[in-house]
Amino acid sequence: MTKFLTFLLIISSIRMVSQDVIEFKNEKINEINADNQKVGTWKIYDNSGNLRAVGLVADSSKFAVVHYYVDGKIVATQSADSNFVFVDNAQTVKAILNFKDREHPLKTLDGQPVSDKIFKRYTQFSELPTMNYGGNEAISKYLSRKMRKMPRRGDRIVVQITIDIDGRVDLVNVLSGGSEIVNRELVKTLKNMPRWQPGVQAGHFIRSQFTIPLNF
Repeated sequence: MTKFLTFLLIISSIRMVSQDVIEFKNEKINEINADNQKVGTWKIYDNSGNLRAVGLVADSSKFAVVHYYVDGKIVATQSADSNFVFVDNAQTVKAILNFKDREHPLKTLDGQPVSDKIFKRYTQFSELPTMNYGGNEAISKYLSRKMRKMPRRGDRIVVQITIDIDGRVDLVNVLSGGSEIVNRELVKTLKNMPRWQPGVQAGHFIRSQFTIPLNF
């Protein structure tokens, strides 16, 4: 009996480790299950917090259906990759997105370009940025805690990181600064840091790459 209970506890702990959930704004969001797949409802915010995308994921690469909110009010719904329904005052406008048409990528069902007002609204939420949930302060605290045993010489280290479509730090390259031992530990530490919010473009999760200056 004791061995059986121990086995159950081991299996339970494995599941808890495998399932990855973000705690943000007093709720648990953006779950990745034990099979390393996005599941359920995901929420993506802009840096100001005024704009967000909320929807069920189809798979790890995109939303199945996503609702866009500005200042807490729904402004559009996107489904089947390119189908949109915009909320304009009390009316709704249906539109289809076609990236191949660079001049008028968003058109109504009868083939006419959407109004400037609706297109401006679309550009507002069409691309939501990669974001660390705690911001620069959280990054600094994480590095200070994990690298507290490393020698500090006041170096300025510039790193280039790539965030994958799940929000994990995928690649880390040190562009300048730091000793070999510090840089090696820094790369390992950044790769193991908690998930970020992945970038989203037109309902699809995207990889993002950018540089971060660090004082160490």
